[in-house]
Amino acid sequence: MFIILATSSTLYTLLSKKKKNIKKWVSMLGNKYTSITHHITLYNI
Repeated sequence: MFIILATSSTLYTLLSKKKKNIKKWVSMLGNKYTSITHHITLYNI
């Protein structure tokens, strides 16, 4: 029983870290996308 709990906790921590990394990547991609669209709108004007 203890082994199962330990493995599940480690998996949970790994998943939570992955989620944080995914959020970082999403925000980075969002910033890049907004900057690109901003440049396009500036050039169109």
